[in-house]
Amino acid sequence: MFADRPYQLWESILYAFVSSFPFVLLVLYSFRGHWRFSKKVTLALVGFILTFQMTLTLFEQYWPSANHLFTNITRSAFYVIFIFTVLKEHIGKLVFTVLALSNLSDFAVFGGRCMEATFFPEYPELKYHFTFSLFMLLVLAAELPIIYLLVFRNICTRGETTESED
Repeated sequence: MFADRPYQLWESILYAFVSSFPFVLLVLYSFRGHWRFSKKVTLALVGFILTFQMTLTLFEQYWPSANHLFTNITRSAFYVIFIFTVLKEHIGKLVFTVLALSNLSDFAVFGGRCMEATFFPEYPELKYHFTFSLFMLLVLAAELPIIYLLVFRNICTRGETTESED
């Protein structure tokens, strides 16, 4: 399966990490002090969700006939469950966060794909080529600080914290 491109497995893992970790980091940093669990438990849940994301991506690679709609719905459901489980905040803010992250991730994917097609026209045909992840990182490097400053910086009141202690 990977004979034509032996690094495809690692490229898939890189894509899964780049497409999920920055958003998890943005959410946890924006809602710091409003975590439902201790730092250790929260980081363990982050490890679980990232591992799950990478596993689904590899599943799609190894079984191309897999139903991608089902895996996308499963991935989204797990992120919604993750956000609602880990954060202790008003439900309206959590729903807004889920919807905002969905749009931000789409923008990062499409922006990365467009940049890749501009500089390397032959690579967008390859599903998870490493150039896609690198261009997506460039889009995220521009996108996430702006979104944090404009949207997520003051999403929580900083006066009181509800974070569990270790």
